[in-house]
Amino acid sequence: MSMMPQDETTAPAIKLFQSAHGKLVTLQRINDQLAGILAQRQRVQDELKMIKQQIDDVFERELRQDPPAARTAGESMADSAAFRLGGIEPSAPEAGPPRRPMLEKLAT
Repeated sequence: MSMMPQDETTAPAIKLFQSAHGKLVTLQRINDQLAGILAQRQRVQDELKMIKQQIDDVFERELRQDPPAARTAGESMADSAAFRLGGIEPSAPEAGPPRRPMLEKLAT
């Protein structure tokens, strides 16, 4: 029974090492998950940049092709769409706020 006193003194140390090992394993899993999430975030961010560039290209192409009169009509349609998106239905073209503040509101 000489092992009994030794077991009593080493048992707390063993429990501490097991606990520390468990925490280290948990930290490694969390680090792996974070790395995956950060990689996914970067992919989504890159996709958004690509989509934004495509949108910018479409607008640039449309603005270069449209004559000024057609652009004015397009702005009028954009105003109408902006009012509907904002939940406001103008009763007449002169009703509602000016064009620029509404578009700035949509951009935020």
